[in-house]
Amino acid sequence: MSQDIGQMISQALGYAILAGSFSLKLPQIIKSLKAGSVDGVSEATTLMETFVFLTSFLYGLAKGMPLETFGENGICAVQCVFIYFMILYYQKQLFNPIKIIMLIGLAVYTKAFLDGHFNTTIPQLPGDRVIYEWLYLSLTPIGVISRIPQILIFYRNKSTGNAAFLTWFLNFGGSSARVFTTFMQVNDPAMLFNFVLNAFLGGIIVLQFFLYWNSDKDKEADKKKKQ
Repeated sequence: MSQDIGQMISQALGYAILAGSFSLKLPQIIKSLKAGSVDGVSEATTLMETFVFLTSFLYGLAKGMPLETFGENGICAVQCVFIYFMILYYQKQLFNPIKIIMLIGLAVYTKAFLDGHFNTTIPQLPGDRVIYEWLYLSLTPIGVISRIPQILIFYRNKSTGNAAFLTWFLNFGGSSARVFTTFMQVNDPAMLFNFVLNAFLGGIIVLQFFLYWNSDKDKEADKKKKQ
């Protein structure tokens, strides 16, 4: 009986996360549009986040998992792509050939995944994992690397700039909730570990917001005193 209740709570949480994911990056998008700047938003983190969300979504599709256990990743991937376009626009890099090639690469990667080109094994690698499973395992180090630039930007600037607190708080909360839903509904240790790691790193970023909450105001006050 208690297990059934746990499953029901897990499914309800899953659908709540799925619904909430539509607004995950919205605070960041609105804040950057109002400011006319992407100051404090890491391009490297945004691009790697796009790959992580996209691969997680495609992995869930390939494994035939319930939509409520992974569907938000596809929605978040689209929002990350939009933010990446905003970064390129405000930094006047919209027609940079290298950036264009990277975006085309993401599109080709998605098409290859959906067409089943990653559903085969690699004889040179141990075990009987197919390529898309190895791709998902790669998200663990990528997840760490994707958060580091953002953490370092906040630390070096002693400020969170135009980064949106609500976006990172929702990210942290969603990852934490996913630890529970994955444990209850999906027998996938790799996925569970990734969510634990994302929750931990997301927690560090949320903590930085509290540490540097009034730093920009303090800097402005110091400038006025010096004038």
